[in-house]
Amino acid sequence: MAMSDGDAAARAQHLLRINSGDQRRFARIKQYVDGSPALTWMTRGAPPEIQALARISRVNMMPFVIDSEVHSLFLEDFIIPGNPEGSSRVWEAWKRNRFNAYQLALHRTTVAYGLGYVAVTRGDPVPVMRVVSPRYMYPGYGDDPHWPAYALEDMRDGSWRLYDDTEVIVLVRNRETQSFEVQSRSLHGQGVCPIIRYQPKLDMDSSLSGVVEPLFDFQDQINVTTFLLLVAQHFGAHGQKYIIGWMLENPRERATLSASNLLSIPSEPGQVSVGQFDQTELSPYIESRTDTVKMMATVSGTSAAEMLGNMVNLAAETIEAANAAQQRKIGERKLVLGESHEQTLGLVGTGMGIPESPFSRAIWRDANSTISNLERTANALAVIAERLNVPAEELWHMLPGVDREALSRWRGDVVETGTTGAIESPDDGIGETEELDSE
Repeated sequence: MAMSDGDAAARAQHLLRINSGDQRRFARIKQYVDGSPALTWMTRGAPPEIQALARISRVNMMPFVIDSEVHSLFLEDFIIPGNPEGSSRVWEAWKRNRFNAYQLALHRTTVAYGLGYVAVTRGDPVPVMRVVSPRYMYPGYGDDPHWPAYALEDMRDGSWRLYDDTEVIVLVRNRETQSFEVQSRSLHGQGVCPIIRYQPKLDMDSSLSGVVEPLFDFQDQINVTTFLLLVAQHFGAHGQKYIIGWMLENPRERATLSASNLLSIPSEPGQVSVGQFDQTELSPYIESRTDTVKMMATVSGTSAAEMLGNMVNLAAETIEAANAAQQRKIGERKLVLGESHEQTLGLVGTGMGIPESPFSRAIWRDANSTISNLERTANALAVIAERLNVPAEELWHMLPGVDREALSRWRGDVVETGTTGAIESPDDGIGETEELDSE
């Protein structure tokens, strides 16, 4: 039975309330992703010169940590065993929704925040798939952990969408009362609340988080160390002069002088001497920052050699060994995210009349598909074909970089079509479909 307008408005308010804690976490994560966390360690009233050094001391490592994973996560095919026609149709829907590109945004959001969402709604000629950041999605789960009972999405144009297992309800929010009002309704025909949750890892005992949140303290340490390095470099690397026996009376002028090249120290009247301190040694600051980056790499499972940029003149075997931990982490990511992709594409197929299969598989691109790896893989597959009598055609898909189109050409089963130009994106039609009477 469809929700009444009042029930829909109350449900939307409830979803906002139960997700408020997560939204605060996501807002802080966004600050670190953007490289603009608050400088909580900066004292009030610091001279403008010091404040300027603090502002430029942010060395944001978060995008590098995120992209080191995202660049290894690229879905290149979807297989429904025993149903090649269905596989092709579902993959066509993926292409029409431009998900070869949008999957990067989905993976980047999921890795950063620990959550990502895809909304699948009715569309023409195929279902519509949209990536939604967790900052704009407010789900509510019941007994089934795979499908939310309800979900509220902030469309960022002044409207909201409330999803349940039958409808998509468009609402607007009154700016004064903050209450919701129903504008329109449409059936999505999916049979479930069409919001699929993506998580980079599964853990039954601790709250899920992305790669950014556990690195807050390391990022702050890097920023503080960089700030101290800049201060030492700016004020002490050239040698600081001092005067003993003379002091400015004005506190503001004294603070300004203390942060300059000249340091004054009060002493007995009439006893004035001038000298110069030794230059400040900068290497301890640089070494401290390097050690922090190494610890950050260890905690995040990222290659320390890549983060420090010291992979020059390293042999391929050495690089492979250095990236072993990261590759194990990527393998886990593909396993967990692959389940979500299979759930999404299974729902897309259901909307196209294609039976869902529990044995469907998401096929990931080999991130190490370089020429040298291709040669080694091809030689290994040739040995397998020769010594184990495996048909060579059954091994083609194991070659790095070989996709569905290449396999079709090799097998000679490409069907020429009259289609020219780009594939059009589907239209979800929400807001143009018939409105439903609320009960």
